[in-house]
Amino acid sequence: MSTRAKAFFIVPIRITPMEETTADWRDTTKSKSSKADSHRKLKLANDGDYQSKLAQASAQKYRKLADALTAGGYVSEHGRSGKEIRYMQESKIMESFDKYQTGWDFQFETIDGVDAKRYKDGVDKSIDAYGDGVAKTTLRFTGDVRQIGVAALTVLFLTGDEQTVGLLREGDQIISGGPVDVTRPGLRQLFKSGLLAKLVQAGILIVKSNFDTDVMLAQNTVINDFINGLQNAAYTAFQPTVDPLKSYCLFIRDGATFKLEINVAMP
Repeated sequence: MSTRAKAFFIVPIRITPMEETTADWRDTTKSKSSKADSHRKLKLANDGDYQSKLAQASAQKYRKLADALTAGGYVSEHGRSGKEIRYMQESKIMESFDKYQTGWDFQFETIDGVDAKRYKDGVDKSIDAYGDGVAKTTLRFTGDVRQIGVAALTVLFLTGDEQTVGLLREGDQIISGGPVDVTRPGLRQLFKSGLLAKLVQAGILIVKSNFDTDVMLAQNTVINDFINGLQNAAYTAFQPTVDPLKSYCLFIRDGATFKLEINVAMP
């Protein structure tokens, strides 16, 4: 077996969004307030809708957690078993339509001629939190118009796009070879869109887990399984562990450095 190409791309600690990006989010969110309220009322028009579309699904998800607590013999500080906690919580969920409706009506109330004033005021107050959130998560992987992100770089590299070389950022390195198209004929576009989404999603989950090793392995497995399903048989199967004789595409935490490493090998 031999390495056809190897590279790694650094995931920055954060990418502060441009002011216009956060302003666009604020303005777009506020402009859609009436539509959001209208859709809410159409989707959950009455208690029956609330029960079937929201409450039952929420109760079922909570039930799984409560059943696991029960199986483990959990007892709360107030002496309630997992099953008793489940019944209490399910009751609250199933009987909370009026509270749900009142809360949203309050947010979307017209005040001093301004529709959804409280909702819009909340958006204005959230703009800094929104900017900080995307700086620490999404933008670290997507990049923006100023600089391409690690997810897009990886997609370009694995589809043989030569412009990858000119888009490398500080810290990025092509160790050997160069961009190589690993896709099967006719599947390149599907590969590009699908892998881009999976890399961004996986990266965010890993960051939010504080680089939990189990989460990293699970997400790296998803990434490599996806590539495997669309890859050309001329290259060794992509796998979720580092092996210089095999192909892989992995998020790796190396000390303080977080990177995405790629190895493309041939039988």
